[in-house]
Order: sequence, then structure tokens, then C-alpha cells
Amino acid sequence: MMTMVSCWGCSSAAACGGLAAACTCSLLLLSLHDPDFVVPEEAAKMYWEANSRKVYRVLTHKDIKSSLKDTDVYILWPDDGVWYMAEVEQVSTKDMVADLRYPSTNEEETVSLDELIRDKCIAVVEHLPKDAKLKRGREIPFSEQDAEGAEYEDAAEEDGTPAQQQRDDGQEQPRAPGSKSRTAAAAAAAAAGAAVDSDFDAEQDS
Repeated sequence: MMTMVSCWGCSSAAACGGLAAACTCSLLLLSLHDPDFVVPEEAAKMYWEANSRKVYRVLTHKDIKSSLKDTDVYILWPDDGVWYMAEVEQVSTKDMVADLRYPSTNEEETVSLDELIRDKCIAVVEHLPKDAKLKRGREIPFSEQDAEGAEYEDAAEEDGTPAQQQRDDGQEQPRAPGSKSRTAAAAAAAAAGAAVDSDFDAEQDS
């Protein structure tokens, strides 16, 4: 029978998901004293997620590979500035299109990956170390809690594609309808993360 005990490895019980006898901190410390003890994969994952910062990492062209299929991505919707989770059912690296399904509504759509990447409206969710600086415009805090104490640095150009796409005849590639609003939504989302961080810093200084 499992004995319920308080977490003695975390600063607070909530930091490890409220676990008691199976507290991830306790398991990790136990592994240091017992070389034969293996920390359960799920416990290690929970510990990492509880002690890291959750962010939306905006995708670039380098991220578009066949392995993107069956991955959960997040699409920034311009009408409300909210990131919606979608499952990638099919992806064409040649045509730069993907078939998405939104679990919340069971709706499906085919999207242009070029457009979404250009407007910074497609991302995946990742966990970063708490002390890691976030790349401005590329890594956006998932929530207000994740934005607390975040520091930012300018993101290096990762895409390798021209800032302004050109057609074969040298003319500017026309933007798809709604792309301007997607760009505005992405900028607003990134600014919101930075604003929350600034407010937090101000409270700390006062």
C-alpha cells in the first residue's frame, strides 16, 4: 500500500503536480542514492514540464519535413488572436501544403505552409529551461504564468528564405487574402507575451 507523504524535494507541492509518495523530486533523488533505481519515464517528464517554461515555438521552413505528419501544431487565428491545436494528417514538402484537423470542432482544412510560416501563424508547443532566453517573435509564452520572469533576445534568421517572396518573373508574390490579418495577429500575440513580462518586472521592482 502506498503511503501518502509530503513532497520534500520541491519548493511546493504544486511544483510537482501535487504528487505525494510518487513525487517526481523524491524519485529523482532516490535515483541518486540507488544506482539500480530507474526513474519512470512519465515521472521524469512531469518533473521537466513542472520546472520548465512552456512556449509556442513558431515554425520555419526548416521544420517542414515528412515527419511533421501526425504532429500536433497550433494555428494562430486572426479573428480572435487565439492559438488552436490541429493535427497534421498529411503534409507535402514539395507543394508546401498540409491537411489539418481541429480536434475541438472536428473541422478539416488544407493550408498553405508558406503563408503560415511567413505570417508566423503556425507553431508547436515546447518546454524550455526556465533560465533560457526566449527568441523574440519566435518563442511565445504559452500563458501568463509561463511569461513570468521571461527574458528575450533577438532571433537569428533561421528560415533561409527571402523576406519578400518573388515570382519567377521577378515580381512580388501576391499575398493570399487574410494574410495581413494573420500577420497582425502574430505580432499581437508576441507583444502580449512581452507585455506580461514587463508588467511582472514592474511589480517585482515596486
